[in-house]
Amino acid sequence: MKRLLKNFFKKATILIFRLKGKVSLKVGKNTMLYRCDLSNPYGYLNSIEIGNNSSLKNCRFNLFEGGNKIIIGDNVLIKGMTFWIEDSNNIIKIGDRTTSENHVQVAACEGKKIEIGADCMLSHDIYFRTTDSHSIVDNNGKRINPADNIKIGNHVWIGMQCLIFKGVEIPDDCIIGARSIVTKHKFDKNSLILGINAKMIKQDINWIRKRI
Repeated sequence: MKRLLKNFFKKATILIFRLKGKVSLKVGKNTMLYRCDLSNPYGYLNSIEIGNNSSLKNCRFNLFEGGNKIIIGDNVLIKGMTFWIEDSNNIIKIGDRTTSENHVQVAACEGKKIEIGADCMLSHDIYFRTTDSHSIVDNNGKRINPADNIKIGNHVWIGMQCLIFKGVEIPDDCIIGARSIVTKHKFDKNSLILGINAKMIKQDINWIRKRI
């Protein structure tokens, strides 16, 4: 038993201060989870997979009901992110080399998927939501605000305090300006997207992490 534990901690450093409920947790080599809170009080058959050489600090995982998946790639750096999943069969996927600052909430509900591509850069206080949480109905009582997926392409930079709502698709090599509210479903690659009810305000642009 001691040998098994020793080999496990060679692969990953896990310091989870609170673990409630059962969940399948797979962590790759040289990955660190520091002061993370994993709560799965009512869930079943939920899984979290984290790749190699990644670091998650001060993150919260809240999973309710079953069949949900969180998949995090290699060389990912996340600080202070909340993963919030309600209902069954939701997926949250974060690609390789993506980074995130504090107070980002990724909320997948009603069996939907949030996919954030590789090499994305997320600032702080960003919210992703696949649902409005409550129903809007017409005069006949029929719901008119169904949930929908969110897809963020590769190499996308999202500025601080953005809201990314259901149905949004952001292609590769885009920038979403600070405090934008994104509700439109599709944009073009290499675009600067900005504003309340965000629009493309510039095209044929790209970005790099290094300030030159």
